Amino acid sequence: MNFFKNIAILIFITSGIHSAPEIPVDESISYISGIGVPPQSILYPRITTPPYLDYSKRLHNGWSQIRKASLDNIPSWSKKEIPEEIRTVFYPFGGPDAMNALTFFPDAEKYILMGLESPGEVPDPVALSRKKDTIGLRLILSSMNEILGQNFFHTLKMEKKIAHHSYNGTTGIIAIMAKRLGYKIISVEFFPTHPRIKWKGMKMVVEDHSNKMKTIYYIQANIDDRSFTQNAVLVKFLQENPFDITMLKAASYLMFLPSFDDIRNFIMAKSPIILQDASGIPYHFFKPQKFDVRLYGDYDKPIPLFANRCQPDLRASIKVKSQGKIPFFYGYISPHYKKTYLMVARAKNPPADAIMYDRSPSKGISTQCGGGRLIITRH
Repeated sequence: MNFFKNIAILIFITSGIHSAPEIPVDESISYISGIGVPPQSILYPRITTPPYLDYSKRLHNGWSQIRKASLDNIPSWSKKEIPEEIRTVFYPFGGPDAMNALTFFPDAEKYILMGLESPGEVPDPVALSRKKDTIGLRLILSSMNEILGQNFFHTLKMEKKIAHHSYNGTTGIIAIMAKRLGYKIISVEFFPTHPRIKWKGMKMVVEDHSNKMKTIYYIQANIDDRSFTQNAVLVKFLQENPFDITMLKAASYLMFLPSFDDIRNFIMAKSPIILQDASGIPYHFFKPQKFDVRLYGDYDKPIPLFANRCQPDLRASIKVKSQGKIPFFYGYISPHYKKTYLMVARAKNPPADAIMYDRSPSKGISTQCGGGRLIITRH
């Protein structure tokens, strides 16, 4: 008798519990992208509220500014200067910056982004209260203002910012960028966490205006010498997904250090083309017998934070070899800073099968400068 009584009580309790209705992921992303949702959507009443209208206006204004200052000018430049067929893009220090990868190479089929931030989760506005929804939208604005204002993410700031809310996770930021660029979000899947190695990732399938499907991967991984070659799962993934170009942008000059020479060697050995600013791989590594290098724009010196990473050899070369100004901004600069620099390096040899790794954070070559002089030290 007690058994049936307990069942009756359980049925009574659970009958009042309703799970949040599921809506298409593209609808959720349209909402948090400030684009809005159709009238039949369960989220439609929210888009008429003052907090959402203010959020939508602010995000739209920021997006319009970066499109005018930079994004709208990138595709024509990229098509002219990098006419090769680009199917897979590798962006190892890009974090959640899908915006630039998709804009530079809109015809690619696959994008592999990497960063230290967790993939997070798929944003689900329906599951949140109005209060938590408003908080999430404010957090998105905080993160997006950084990329929209200066066209790069500050890693340490992002690690703190995107950990607080599902809207504002790496997956949410990537989805917003794709949606704002006109893509439809088809699906999002997460890689299972590897039992022994820190391996987290996300796979997002998007559809463009011509109904062509693209895949955006985001992988959370440390790629310094202590971690990169030890991460067999990551190395295997990269080997199974050979890339046509490596993008390096606002890469914190990490590959100037001995502790990041393994990933530097990997990129230089495996990349048919490398597109980078001055914060990527030091210019002196691109030997004429191995790479055909084209320089664009103007280069003077790094921002004060990286003053000891100046490259006088690059400055001298670009004065005589620059192919002309760049109609957008790229790297550690603001839209108003006119000294924009880019390098496109094409490997003269096929990708290497074997790569030399020292697997040591202290061994290798250090690149820095002092007194306006390039200092290259072998440890």
